[in-house]
Amino acid sequence: MLSKNIKLNGIDMPNFLIVTGCSHDITGTIEHDLVDIPGYKGVNIRSTKKNPRSIVIEFKYRDCGFLTFEKKEIISEWIHSSNLKECKLEYGWIPGSHYLVVPVGDTNLNDNVKIKSFSLEFCLVNPCRIENLEQVKTSNFTYTGTESTYPILEFDVSSSCDKIKLDFSNSSKNGFLELNTSFNSGDKIIIDCKKKSIKVNNKINMPILSLDSDFPTIEKGTNNYNLSSGSATFKVKYNNLYR
Repeated sequence: MLSKNIKLNGIDMPNFLIVTGCSHDITGTIEHDLVDIPGYKGVNIRSTKKNPRSIVIEFKYRDCGFLTFEKKEIISEWIHSSNLKECKLEYGWIPGSHYLVVPVGDTNLNDNVKIKSFSLEFCLVNPCRIENLEQVKTSNFTYTGTESTYPILEFDVSSSCDKIKLDFSNSSKNGFLELNTSFNSGDKIIIDCKKKSIKVNNKINMPILSLDSDFPTIEKGTNNYNLSSGSATFKVKYNNLYR
């Protein structure tokens, strides 16, 4: 039987709680260019909608217990374990994946010791469920997720060269990403295609990107990657996303 436990950033919910219900909005389209929305106590919530999607989880106390001051403090510490910032929410009944959420911080808990149940709300940073296991590819591959995602590209320069060019293609786009500068053996390049950032040896270096380059996305089905210029090896890293 799958567990009905819930974790926030790997921390189990208090053991005196039982999950009685869970619901969240899965409608609408996926937008990758997220915006910041003012949230609880000044915390910015990154969302795809003006009114953020949210997950609402219902709880009750094990063995029909009541709320005590000590239990209330333990629940509060659990909710605030991420300082009300972006964190991972994991369902025990869907192992191996998580949602990125921001705890709202408000609950219907109060000082009434006769409360037997309550709910917690979490705003979704991304409405997709994210597989925990990071995929690492070094050539063409088939993407098994249901929603497109952005990869992180890593290059290890094996010998001196003046250009590195990576061609890519999938069902959505054919394109390339080209870097121009004097690379040396041992240089390490990391490109975050979602953030559109380029680091060489852990230092930001955007000017080396050619103006006609594209940042690839990973789409369902076949994704092709080929190093057409440069002396380097490359890795494509990503997590499967599911609706």
